[in-house]
Amino acid sequence: MRTEKQRRGLYVLHNILRMMEVTLFIAVRTVSVQAEIKSTPDVVIYSGTYPAWPWIAATPSGKLLCVWREGTVHGYSPTGRMMLSTSIDQGQTWATPITFQNAPNVDERSAAILPLSETEWIVSYFATDADGISRTMVTRTTDAGASWFAPVVVNPHLFSSASWAAPIRLSNGNLLLPYYGAVDNTIQSLAALSQDGGCSWTTVVVPNTSGLVGNEWSVMELPNHTLAALIRNGASGNDGSLYITKSFDMGRTWSIPEKTNLRDSSGSEWKSPAQIFLHEGKVWASYDDPRWVAVSLATTTDPNLKIWDIDNRIRAYQYNADGSRVYDAGYACSVSIGGNKRLIVDYINIPSSNGRHEIVGYYVTLPVPEPSSLTMGTAIGLALGRLYLRSKELVGPGCLLRLSKRLLH
Repeated sequence: MRTEKQRRGLYVLHNILRMMEVTLFIAVRTVSVQAEIKSTPDVVIYSGTYPAWPWIAATPSGKLLCVWREGTVHGYSPTGRMMLSTSIDQGQTWATPITFQNAPNVDERSAAILPLSETEWIVSYFATDADGISRTMVTRTTDAGASWFAPVVVNPHLFSSASWAAPIRLSNGNLLLPYYGAVDNTIQSLAALSQDGGCSWTTVVVPNTSGLVGNEWSVMELPNHTLAALIRNGASGNDGSLYITKSFDMGRTWSIPEKTNLRDSSGSEWKSPAQIFLHEGKVWASYDDPRWVAVSLATTTDPNLKIWDIDNRIRAYQYNADGSRVYDAGYACSVSIGGNKRLIVDYINIPSSNGRHEIVGYYVTLPVPEPSSLTMGTAIGLALGRLYLRSKELVGPGCLLRLSKRLLH
């Protein structure tokens, strides 16, 4: 006969194991189901004349920083200037934007921000003059945007260059800025490296390959310190496929780029680039799918990062409910806002009497990584081990063995 204490213990133990059974069933059996694709932004960050090419990042405390260019048309705008807004509630509301760079008769485009600390931020962009000559530039603030240092030209020896993605800070403390320009009369993707926090830069070339003219690109550092980058193809008549390249020496040299199965199928001469990033230990990319129509996110388990799981990609949003294209949009960029959620920023320009000219945000939830059999087995073992030790006091060792057999069957 069991004592009253043992009966109570058995009841508690039974319910604990039942909860474990339900939890494990959900973890093993649940599959993510793609909700209906949204076509209305979750938040409008800014409405203006012709805003475009936003970038978003988070400070160490989680404060969101969004920068973009405001102009009058897609092309050269003599009044083109860079703007900044911040959010302290995961992007639900945004502070009144400020203009932080506005040289006369210069179009300052493709602003992208990297927070080095809570108050020190670095912004890359390219400045285009009335003659169509562009220079990739960097400016910085050390007081959270209250004042800004004079811009620095990344490579004054290049006749013309441009950028899109923000610099990244490498694990060795250096900064790496992905940009592109003409080297020996050949357009190529270029990597600018800085050892002094962005005050000065040296440039290395990312090689082209057959069918690829390197253009806008983004880069990330993997946990093993390999750098991986996705490159937009600037070759005339290309099929919109993105190319992957890697560096095994912190950006000093780069592998020959290889075609991936990620592509912008718009058929436009000017395809869109993709943002590559790590989320919960997995490699992801956000890309136009296709440009001016929709944006998707895809992940990969391919160690070479060439084959992506596009069949199960997340259709984050489309610009129109009917899936038709808009006049101008794209260049999506996202940031983690905690857990498996991210906020994607984008721009939409629809010139008409009731048109839209906005920087917008869309929330997206990424699937929780499926636990491996080893991880699951370890978790079960630890849980059952703890319960076994407790069961000696409550109900005796034999009871736990019988319940654990029931759970695992």
